[in-house]
Amino acid sequence: MFEYPENKNLKSLDIAQNNEEITRNPVKRGLEFEKNVRNALKKIGLENVNGGQSLSIDKFQINAIGGINSCLLIISCVWSQKRKINQKIKEKIRELNGVKDAIKKDITNLRDYSRYTDFRFIVTTNTEFSKEIDEYAKQDDIILWRYDDVLAYYENLARFINKYAKYSLAGELNIKPDNMKPLMVPCFSASLGPYIAHLFFINAKELLERSYVARRERRTKTYYQRSLDEKRIRNIKKYIEEEGGFFPNNVIIAFDSESRPKFISATFKPNNYIEHWRFPVEGMRSGLLQFPITYRACAIIDGQHRLFSFSETKTNQQIPVLAIDGIDESDQARFFIDINGKQKKVDQNLLWELQNEFRSDTIEGRISGTVIKLSEMEPFVGIISTYSKKLKNGVNLAEICSVIKKTKLTEKITNSGYGKNPLYDHIRNDNIRKSANIIANYFISLKSIFDEQFYNKFILRKNGIILFIIILEKIIATDKKPINNELFNEYLAPLSAYIKQKYNLPNKIKEVYETCNSISGRSSVYEEFATIIKKKNGDFDSKLHLANGESELKNIERRLCKFIYEKYMKTGEINMDTGTEGKIKYRLKLGEEFHIRMALGHCLNMIETNSKIFDKIFVGPDLRNPLPGRFPNRESYLGAIKYLKETKADESHQEDTEIKNKELLQSYIDTIKSILIQYGY
Repeated sequence: MFEYPENKNLKSLDIAQNNEEITRNPVKRGLEFEKNVRNALKKIGLENVNGGQSLSIDKFQINAIGGINSCLLIISCVWSQKRKINQKIKEKIRELNGVKDAIKKDITNLRDYSRYTDFRFIVTTNTEFSKEIDEYAKQDDIILWRYDDVLAYYENLARFINKYAKYSLAGELNIKPDNMKPLMVPCFSASLGPYIAHLFFINAKELLERSYVARRERRTKTYYQRSLDEKRIRNIKKYIEEEGGFFPNNVIIAFDSESRPKFISATFKPNNYIEHWRFPVEGMRSGLLQFPITYRACAIIDGQHRLFSFSETKTNQQIPVLAIDGIDESDQARFFIDINGKQKKVDQNLLWELQNEFRSDTIEGRISGTVIKLSEMEPFVGIISTYSKKLKNGVNLAEICSVIKKTKLTEKITNSGYGKNPLYDHIRNDNIRKSANIIANYFISLKSIFDEQFYNKFILRKNGIILFIIILEKIIATDKKPINNELFNEYLAPLSAYIKQKYNLPNKIKEVYETCNSISGRSSVYEEFATIIKKKNGDFDSKLHLANGESELKNIERRLCKFIYEKYMKTGEINMDTGTEGKIKYRLKLGEEFHIRMALGHCLNMIETNSKIFDKIFVGPDLRNPLPGRFPNRESYLGAIKYLKETKADESHQEDTEIKNKELLQSYIDTIKSILIQYGY
């Protein structure tokens, strides 16, 4: 077997990958990029992946190679810090084109590569390139890839669907299958508008091997599908394997004009009960549908998560499919819009109610039963709105069910617990009774712990119920008993005192409530509240780590940098000076977002030069009445950020300092953190 000599440069690169020297050395960045390309090929599932400084043919270094079936991908890498590197790519295309014949001839002399008879020559780059350069590459039969658009895409896809990601890439490259068995299914066919549609059942894995998804993140204009949801696929897989679940509704696929199935007419024999049944009947016919032998025989229009969930299951379940014949990608996109946009979505409250009635002993059925029982108990009477009993300003049944499902509050062990959950019972009705009683008693206890205004304006409204259910799960996870008013008071009295001081006016309560409207905002408020609880009760939320002054300062720096970058720099509303921007880009590692390398000094410079924007964020309406948790004037917030910057830059801030300085530092951190939380950061 042909052995490649050990590449000491790449070995040392592994050791020093996080070293600052790599980020400043273009040669090492280029080597790192080549290594990332090879790693991506391996994760996608290609065979015989290799390349680098040890593999040259006709004095041309092959950066990466990998095989799919009988086809070998020959990849040349171009890395640059510049946004557009058209000339550099053009030179690489010419260079690769000049050695294509030599590579085809000599590469097969190596033992690992003797079986390959088909080749694809590819140039991949880390940055954007022009359409003209793409066309230039095609003239020489060379494929041009941007790493993030292709390799990173398929590498991520492989996390969800394993080997089927490789098949999808093979289809994109028009690589023929080696041992794909012919696939023929019985079907019924009829006209559907201007198209012919086929209805049939098929083994899910056989369809997976022959289908692809026109996904938006591939950056192709006519691609239309949404991103895959890993959690959703995992949940569907669990439903299929552990609960014996199945889906009676069709997966919808499309055959385009270049990859159409063969229809073979076949009349199914009638029996005694339908002796007069003959085809064709009103435009319908029966037959056999023969799939083309290719990896991209059809596109999935609807049902991608259902189909992909079968990629790792052991089941060979047959699934119902509706296939539309001879439809291009733009019309596929219109079908996708009609299916997902024009159909009225089922009310989630109805679905949760049905769980209680028809799937009563499932996890969802028990959750639904618990919340429906809660709706009939104090303090939730007149607050929880169900499908059957709608309330004008009520909190939806579905919203409370969802947070209980997420926290696993009715299951044997809660989401962050380790001992048996006292709300759980293996008997359904007892499980519902225990859960509803403890949750109801908990919210009644909150009324005696918290100020009446905060209780009514925050806790007993949607965002408050969700947030305090999350807090309840963390208290239960401490495994302290009994679960009663004394326990709730032990954990929540410190939070009550904090809220009385900080959120003591209606407008302050309203502001923190509205922050919880977004998931990120709710997470920020939870972190704020949980930190106060944990300072007095160290066993609360084991995953929450209290920060010291130094790490809190780093945390606020990261939040502020991300806020300015995502809200204002990305949108082009404000700009950094080109010199500083160039230095930051030079330091970026592959895959890092720009704000990761920003610092408080960069933020301060942009804040100082964009006062119209940031005065509205940091300052109240006037000096006498600043907004809750904000600064009275421009000088005060600029002074606070300067102080944070100087403290961060001063190495001595790690040592103990005067109490006054610590308090000042903490007050500035708390105020800026409060402002960023209001914006969801």
